Amino acid sequence: MYRTVFDREIGTPPPSSVDVDGVIRRRRRARRLRTALVGAVAGVTAVALVGVTVTAADDDRRGERVGGPLASPPVPDVPARLEAALRGFLNATLPGAEYQGNRPQFGPLVFEHRYHEAKAEVPGVSGGVQGEDYYYATADITTDAGTGNLSIGVGRRDPDKFDVRATCPEDGPLDATTYSCLPSTGPGDTRTIFEKTTGSKAVQYRAVAARADGITVFVVVTNNSRKGAKSELELDRADSPAPPLNGLQARDLALLSGLTV
Repeated sequence: MYRTVFDREIGTPPPSSVDVDGVIRRRRRARRLRTALVGAVAGVTAVALVGVTVTAADDDRRGERVGGPLASPPVPDVPARLEAALRGFLNATLPGAEYQGNRPQFGPLVFEHRYHEAKAEVPGVSGGVQGEDYYYATADITTDAGTGNLSIGVGRRDPDKFDVRATCPEDGPLDATTYSCLPSTGPGDTRTIFEKTTGSKAVQYRAVAARADGITVFVVVTNNSRKGAKSELELDRADSPAPPLNGLQARDLALLSGLTV
């Protein structure tokens, strides 16, 4: 029996002087130690993994508690806020109207940051000169009556560079068939004008509101589509009997409180 076990354990029989029983006992003790060690390591590893899992879960839960509820969504940027105010007005005023874009880079009624010029520091002028910063949107509007156009600008603009005056001129455009201008005062000392200009076919309403805080809003509505037009001469046509907004509606839009930067 010893010989069989010995041969299996170490192969070639050693000389007769070797303590066979001692060798077998040492081999068996080493095997028991290895088995016990492997079991102990496996147990420690399992405990460690469980500990890591629990710790990670606890960390995640602690993060949730520290973070609290999700923060409120950010305030929409200026173009989005202006578009929301404009669409709200038009949906209430022209229910069922359809809007088509006439600019390649922007959709209908989408405001673009059209112009920005920092405040200029002028020697000898206290505080410098007012900077310019305005946003612009436009769309062709189709109603049951036909298709017209709306253009609108909101911001701070220099009347010496842009025609955004809030006072009536002495004369209208030279190419106009008829021209009229009505000045008035709106809420908060806002100066407003309403202009009506007609050509041989085209009709244009224009409302301007200049607020005391320096913000100016201009609204232009016409009775023709601007899509594809390459010059002002091409716009002397009628795609609708009248602009999509009447004069009072154009003025109300210019005075809309939500149109501000």
